[in-house]
Amino acid sequence: MYGVNSAQTAMMNSEEFRNDPRNPNAKTVKPADKH
Repeated sequence: MYGVNSAQTAMMNSEEFRNDPRNPNAKTVKPADKH
């Protein structure tokens, strides 16, 4: 599962998804919204 996780993390950290509100790593996500 680590391979899938690292691939997903790399995608979420890409420019395209960095500000995606669904992205838990996005800077726009409020701490209260994190699960």
